[in-house]
Amino acid sequence: MAESSGALHAPSRIERFLLVALALALLGSLAAAGLRSRTLATRGDLLAAASRGYQNLWLEVDAEAARAARAFAGFDLEAGDELGLFERAAAAISPDDPRGWSLFLLGPLGSMRAWSGAGLLHALDEDTLPQAGRAFRSSVTATSLLSILEIGGSSPWRVVVGISLPTEEL
Repeated sequence: MAESSGALHAPSRIERFLLVALALALLGSLAAAGLRSRTLATRGDLLAAASRGYQNLWLEVDAEAARAARAFAGFDLEAGDELGLFERAAAAISPDDPRGWSLFLLGPLGSMRAWSGAGLLHALDEDTLPQAGRAFRSSVTATSLLSILEIGGSSPWRVVVGISLPTEEL
């Protein structure tokens, strides 16, 4: 820089470059500090986010169960047509379902009458399932989420739809 006589002068190209670089560095530091402060969530924030994620997952399981239950609409469950039960189950959820869903059809006394899909990582204990609603089974490596719907008339059958998810994905 040349010696200054006290008068203001236009910044040189180097001075402009240094000012822009300084401004960008300052903005970058402020942005990084802002990101760090946002990642330090409270326990309540983490629980709220996890709760929203689980609620969405449960809604997806419930929707899949409702869709599967519609496959049995108008079908005479009491007719003794075992092949028809399995065909309806397979129409609702493919035996080799790539999404991982499973369907189980339980008769009025709780016995397994038909099934289809990928299978669960946890045994389905018909005696401990609620008549309708949600249930889950967990282990160290996986959790199976189940949605149970009643179908049929005076002696209700149950459609159980579930999916097993590795715990590291939850």
